[in-house]
Amino acid sequence: MNNLRWFLLLLLAVGLVLFAVANWHFSVMNDAGFLSPANRILTNAEKVGVTVWPDTTVYVRLPVLILLILALVYVPMSLFIRGQRLLLKRQIAKLEKEVESLSARLEQARVELLRPPAAPPAPASGPRAPPAAPEAIPPQAIPQAPPPPGT
Repeated sequence: MNNLRWFLLLLLAVGLVLFAVANWHFSVMNDAGFLSPANRILTNAEKVGVTVWPDTTVYVRLPVLILLILALVYVPMSLFIRGQRLLLKRQIAKLEKEVESLSARLEQARVELLRPPAAPPAPASGPRAPPAAPEAIPPQAIPQAPPPPGT
């Protein structure tokens, strides 16, 4: 994807250079005005008039004006996108660190759960009494399923 972006930027740059060469008319300043190579006086028709203030007009060649407009659009948007990318990378790094911390705590909890229980402490003195035998349950105390209907 990065190669495609550079290819498109190169294609745009070549197109702008070709546009500038096609629209740039070389002229020399004379006391009567601009002179073309054929020594005829040129007006400001080959330049674009940009009104900066109500009483001030700046004449700029068309390719320069286009490059200035592209720079005014591209530079702030590029800075905004790079800033957003930086903020998102920081947020992703913070979240990854939190996931690592939680996975370490989860692994510790698993170890604690799988650890066998500790043996009860042995009595300090005296012989052990034999364990009591469980009481026998009479068969009448065990619940039975009712017979199926119709039998």
